[in-house]
Amino acid sequence: MKLVYDIKTNSSTTRKIIGRTKKKALITVCVNCEAFSHIPHFNCKSKKYDEAFSLLSAKIVDSPANIELSDRTDIEEFLNKIVTIKDIQKINKMCKKLNKKQKYKYESIDIADIEPDMTYWELIIKIWNKYNKEKTPKNLYKPYYINLIEMIDSACFGGSNEYLEGGKCYTMQDQERTPHFIYELNTGEKFGILFEKAEYLYPISRKLTQQELDVLIRYLKAPVVEKLFKCKNYWELGILMWNDQNYDCTNYSPKYFPKYKKIDENTPMPDYSKLNEDSNL
Repeated sequence: MKLVYDIKTNSSTTRKIIGRTKKKALITVCVNCEAFSHIPHFNCKSKKYDEAFSLLSAKIVDSPANIELSDRTDIEEFLNKIVTIKDIQKINKMCKKLNKKQKYKYESIDIADIEPDMTYWELIIKIWNKYNKEKTPKNLYKPYYINLIEMIDSACFGGSNEYLEGGKCYTMQDQERTPHFIYELNTGEKFGILFEKAEYLYPISRKLTQQELDVLIRYLKAPVVEKLFKCKNYWELGILMWNDQNYDCTNYSPKYFPKYKKIDENTPMPDYSKLNEDSNL
């Protein structure tokens, strides 16, 4: 039996190739899989991802991966598509080519497993149940994977620092493309603040107190302790984090998202002492 070594689970398993999506993501199902505590799943491998999707709910099994809307839509369209013998024959030929080009080996689908008007979702269920001990209902309802939550990642450039008095500052990999950082107080209150001018990102319920504002300004001007970063102060480190975490991810964002704005590294720090004069308040 031909095996695929799964780096994530540190184990070897066989994978049956189900098909390829429009965006060329490879969909496979494991055989005699012992990974993820035997949770039923299918695998989706593309240039950006190699993740296991649960068959029982719209979740990625044991991973916080960020799957963009365009890719989730691509997977949904594939799962709802009707399987044809011609398509399976093409996939089986591709399987042979893949096995010649790489050390990871795959197995093709048996044409006899194809039923009339069967969708790829139904084929995945059939193949999983045929080759794995942990069974799912034959008519298992397909989760709506398009609703899979995109991970919102963050990069902290200030925390547990003597200047912040228990608070922290961080950038976020979210859908807001206006350059900003989050100033979170030790109370858990969060304030979005723009990088390029002394304004809050959104209207807020209250202003920062003068003491809270003084703490922030003192921190941003403080010399960076971490030697890994070649920045004079935490203001410059914040800009570095924004540009690295957000701007560089533009190519992986859905097409309908506005593009990230990169901040000039020489941008001077605004006079945040005037932050509470923001007209948005």
